[in-house]
Amino acid sequence: MPENTENKFIGDLKSNIRSRQIRTALAMKGWSQRDLAAELGVHESAVSMFISGKRNSKKFREYIDRELGVVVSA
Repeated sequence: MPENTENKFIGDLKSNIRSRQIRTALAMKGWSQRDLAAELGVHESAVSMFISGKRNSKKFREYIDRELGVVVSA
């Protein structure tokens, strides 16, 4: 597999794992994406984009690490 293809695959895999970890943590807390958005003071679509890996935010990463116990790498 060419290196750039391998890097994309690894990035996609990490994003998928992060998404599952966050969704599981939300479920365990009884929260929806809407609840998380309200806690962060952002629109629900911003949370959805972050969870899906389409958006990267230090604010989201720090909050999710602190409140949900999910370590999210940059």
